[in-house]
Amino acid sequence: MPIHLIHRWSLLLLAIVPLGSGAGTPSTEAIVTFNTVCARCHEGECSGRLSFTDARNASRGHILRHFPAAGNQPGMVGELFELLDHMKEACAFYSLQPPAGPARKWDGKALERYTTANRRNLFIPIGRLVPSDYRLHLRMESDVRVKVHLIAENFDLVVETCENTSNGKLALPFTIEEPGSYFLRLYPQKPVRVEELTIK
Repeated sequence: MPIHLIHRWSLLLLAIVPLGSGAGTPSTEAIVTFNTVCARCHEGECSGRLSFTDARNASRGHILRHFPAAGNQPGMVGELFELLDHMKEACAFYSLQPPAGPARKWDGKALERYTTANRRNLFIPIGRLVPSDYRLHLRMESDVRVKVHLIAENFDLVVETCENTSNGKLALPFTIEEPGSYFLRLYPQKPVRVEELTIK
């Protein structure tokens, strides 16, 4: 293909797949979306940085097929691509600070920014845990069946369960064997507000 056509196609693809909030720092909304929608299939795919030709060209169709709502959010497709690129290169979740507030006790307001726009999924960095026995307490605005993942920084699942709340509450014991940073992923079966999260 003539070089001027290659250049024209490159510019077109960059226009179709924007880099979102800056080819720099993805939005918290994009990070939460990626880690609840995309990361389940891509965790541990540590194959190095993606190239333009084998990834960016195909990323828009792939992302929209699995998460059609991205097409209605300016820049989201590009941000999700950048987050996938980061996961493959760094073999890690993109850095995200735990919610503000007392250690491992957060109210609904603090958790809002870690919730997808439709209130269906949450991804919460809970910080560093040392080897010990713990108990996770959730309080929801109404009863719901919720899938719970507690994930280590190396993507190992410490907790993977699906439970029904009772009077909006759920308590789950778990054991940490390796020190490190941990992340909580929640999938309520219907949109619901998480009123409180505590880990003791």
